[in-house]
Amino acid sequence: MYSPRIHKVTKKIIKQKIAYSLKNQNIKNIEKKEYLNTLLSIENSHPMQHRKTEFGERLQTDASVHYWIKEEKWYLHGFIDDATGKILALYFDTEETLMGYYNITKKVFLNYGIPKEILTDKRTVFWSPKEKESDLHSDSLTQYGFLCHNLGIKLTTSSVPQTKGRIERLWNTLQDRLPKELKENNISTINQANLFLDEYIDKYNSQFSLQIENITNSFRFFEETKNIDFYLSRRFERTVNKGSTIKYQNKYYIPHSNGEPVFYKNKTKIMVVETFDGKLYSNSYSEWMPLLEVLQNSTYKEVYEDKNPAEINKIYKPIKTSSPWKYTNWIFYKNSKNKVLGKIN
Repeated sequence: MYSPRIHKVTKKIIKQKIAYSLKNQNIKNIEKKEYLNTLLSIENSHPMQHRKTEFGERLQTDASVHYWIKEEKWYLHGFIDDATGKILALYFDTEETLMGYYNITKKVFLNYGIPKEILTDKRTVFWSPKEKESDLHSDSLTQYGFLCHNLGIKLTTSSVPQTKGRIERLWNTLQDRLPKELKENNISTINQANLFLDEYIDKYNSQFSLQIENITNSFRFFEETKNIDFYLSRRFERTVNKGSTIKYQNKYYIPHSNGEPVFYKNKTKIMVVETFDGKLYSNSYSEWMPLLEVLQNSTYKEVYEDKNPAEINKIYKPIKTSSPWKYTNWIFYKNSKNKVLGKIN
């Protein structure tokens, strides 16, 4: 028997040697097949993941699709602490989405703080190979990773279910118990269900989670509570058009500063930021400015064309800054995101 941590190339070589050895021995074909099948099962096994020793040292997150109420299939997003088995947050949505994960992340930050590590599977919300990225969709793939990068959270992805055993077992338990609780409390809508979840989490944790009084707390205090919706935002690159407006989700916007429109040179690269509470801002290597919608793409065209070239912002060269909110940091992060994310194969 060889170690489950052995490299795949080494496994292949060993299997070939054993198969060749068996070929030259007087062993029945059935026995050979059974022996090689045993090797395959060993090869596909995975080492047990030990429970973490500190509260907040590692959180496991995932989403479970299920008929949580009769004829209603919802996605339950959740966080569970690896050390204590304590549910930290739950949230229902009609699909598995980035905003679903942002909802439970906001609850964790406000109620507990910033964890050391988040472990998840290779959902496109968290991870995607560069060669599989599409133009617009790829923007959304790195949003959660950028959040973790800015807050010093290690984001680890794994395609092996055994590494996320804690939350996999949680889903089995909740799929059995939670629908009964929802039915007993006459809950029929997803909004009612989300309001009920906080009460249910307390009930579950009192029954099943470990006590945390004598466990070291690894959570870091989240100081930016006033700006939490800014941290939980989505960022997208856009290009200023000839009318000095920015197109975002089939609408046109223009940056404003002190109540006045700000005009950018044609083809200037802009970062559009949509915060968790739905507000829109722009950034182009300098200050943040709110975006206001214009009814037509040509609304500011004449005003823009009358401007002196000196009054129109130049196209800036990206310079890396220390601020997590500057546009350039988003560019540098996107270019190196695969190096930031940890992976458990």
